[in-house]
Amino acid sequence: MGKLPPIMKRTHWSTNNTTRIWADNWQQLQEKILTAKYLNGQSKVDIVILVDAESWQQSLIATSLLAEPIRAAMVMFEKNQQDKVLNLLNLLKPQGIKELDEANVLAIGNAAQLTNFLVSQGFKVESIIDTEDEGLAVKVAELRTELDKEYKEIILVDSKADAAYALPVSTWSVHKG
Repeated sequence: MGKLPPIMKRTHWSTNNTTRIWADNWQQLQEKILTAKYLNGQSKVDIVILVDAESWQQSLIATSLLAEPIRAAMVMFEKNQQDKVLNLLNLLKPQGIKELDEANVLAIGNAAQLTNFLVSQGFKVESIIDTEDEGLAVKVAELRTELDKEYKEIILVDSKADAAYALPVSTWSVHKG
């Protein structure tokens, strides 16, 4: 009793309030999480936020956009992985948000390099670009305020700080916007 079969054919296993997802790498994990969250038909995606997987700082900055009322999903990408990003976007089918002129993709920081490719594939893309992460954080906070119609406090993590601070800060950011 309590033993799992030696070969699991499921991508996830739900028990009460915990879902366990198995993956061999972060790319598989990302795809399985997005599939479990959005492809069950219960959750819709208005906009997909693209961030560079090489920059935990930019990913952290973008997490505030995942909070209510925005129905957003975040997709991390690596350079030269345009086809994987395109496949995820086609699976998620983001609808667009009126506050950004019906844009259905928001490219943050380094992700803006995918803009021309995604536009050529029929997506409406908005970009937030800044050469410094601090400036990017301010621009994201301004957008969040515009979308929420109220000012939200922002948390800045020194870009030289240990990446281990990113998870607790991102949890707060997603919760509070």
